[in-house]
Amino acid sequence: MTPPPPNLSPAPAITGGTFAYDDLAEATGRFSDANLLGQGGFGHVYRGTVGGREVAIKKLQAGGGQGDREFRAEVEIISRVHHKNLVSLVGYCLYGEQRLLVYEYVPNKTLEFHLHGMHARTDAGAP
Repeated sequence: MTPPPPNLSPAPAITGGTFAYDDLAEATGRFSDANLLGQGGFGHVYRGTVGGREVAIKKLQAGGGQGDREFRAEVEIISRVHHKNLVSLVGYCLYGEQRLLVYEYVPNKTLEFHLHGMHARTDAGAP
């Protein structure tokens, strides 16, 4: 059973709301390397499909205060910012120590690719 999400203050205005961990795990092939779009200091980003919609799912590293702060900052800030050049936050998942963010998927490579060219990963669409 998924524990209820904690109150994020102030409450974020998320259009998609919360997702169950098992649904996101299933959507990414159990976080398969085949669906890995990228990785960074705060976690990994996977491509998945939820409810027929292609999404990018950021799985933050479990444990450690920095990951929790990053999660809260992204939920509280990105859910309020809407701009044509930013991916939208679709929702999130809190499950035990797991913190996941669900974004719209944009199949136009990564910022790293556009900044550094051909040597960057070419299969992304990750936030």
